[in-house]
Amino acid sequence: MIAAAIAMIVVTNMAATGKIGPNPGAGIRTKDTRRSPEAWQAAHIAAKPFIQFGALVLIACGCVVFALSSEPTALYGLALVGIALMLIATLLGTVAANRAARSV
Repeated sequence: MIAAAIAMIVVTNMAATGKIGPNPGAGIRTKDTRRSPEAWQAAHIAAKPFIQFGALVLIACGCVVFALSSEPTALYGLALVGIALMLIATLLGTVAANRAARSV
């Protein structure tokens, strides 16, 4: 959970700064975002706050689950909340990314 959140932050930051361009393996890969390097970068800049928020929530939930792992049943709900918030943030970020990519 924590490793996936960190990977999302790193990939989004690298794509937003132009260190990762349009590719088939990492980043927000939609028709609009892969249209050009400019669209790709604009998309990731727009999505960055959403992805970072969701990833930080997921990291926080993962840390709490890890720290309190002596009672795993009670923590499943927290893990699911973290995953759900990350998914919502990712969807909102993708919408913002597509809008930004289309405006380039």
